[in-house]
Amino acid sequence: MIAAAVGVLGTVAIVALVAHARRGASLDLVRGLVAPSGHEWLQAMRAEHASIEDPAERRRFARGCVRAALVARWRPDRTAVLLRTVVAVATAAAIGLAAFGLAHYPGLRSGWWIPELGAFVVALAVYAALGLRLALLGAPAARRAALLAGLPAAALCAGAAGGDGAGSYALALATVALPALAAAVAGRHGDRDGAAVAAGLCAVIAGLLAFAGYVTVTYATNGGTATPALLASFRRSGATDYATWAVGDSLGGAVFMLAFVLVTGAAVMTLLAVGRPSRRR
Repeated sequence: MIAAAVGVLGTVAIVALVAHARRGASLDLVRGLVAPSGHEWLQAMRAEHASIEDPAERRRFARGCVRAALVARWRPDRTAVLLRTVVAVATAAAIGLAAFGLAHYPGLRSGWWIPELGAFVVALAVYAALGLRLALLGAPAARRAALLAGLPAAALCAGAAGGDGAGSYALALATVALPALAAAVAGRHGDRDGAAVAAGLCAVIAGLLAFAGYVTVTYATNGGTATPALLASFRRSGATDYATWAVGDSLGGAVFMLAFVLVTGAAVMTLLAVGRPSRRR
């Protein structure tokens, strides 16, 4: 379910962006997301190579292009390096937490757990690919706004996992609003491209950290306090081990947050990207 939701929304977003670009109202974000890196450079080098008549000089030029492509094609700025590191570490943490749960609670390895695990891995791959790509786009200030807005997601979802009732739902909903906050900060001077990048990048960071915070507290509390409502649900489920059942139920909430944060963030990103052209100062 999570992989399908993320995949469908991502496809719709890219189709909308490309369609908008073909109508002549494209943004830099469109080219950055759907065009291969260095495409313009590659086309220019091909044209230069074709214009050289001497075969030896042509081969020498080709070797120089290969060296340039392999060694100096991408030089990410410090903000991109930081964000890529955050995305990589958060993705690795999500994988580690999922592996710990499967090893520590054998009851989770039942039913349709293998297809569900496959969908989870696909979703994390989508998260990582989108995060690593967006880390290179937009102004550094917009990307830093995305990082700062996304960091509280871990604490908010840790609080949601450790609480119960309306307070927990409020914390979870606050997490979902973080991409919109990042977009508002990044676009306060009219830069819609930067706001769109900030929304998507914040959704990636917030979604991964939300999952990590929620699952960490779930493991630490063995599924949380056994309230009368939870005990009644446990009895109706027919499960034999309350801790495993409670942890599995909480993991479902964590996976939902992982999908929902990215879905809402991608929606904000798409709405900004297909709006009127940005006005940079």
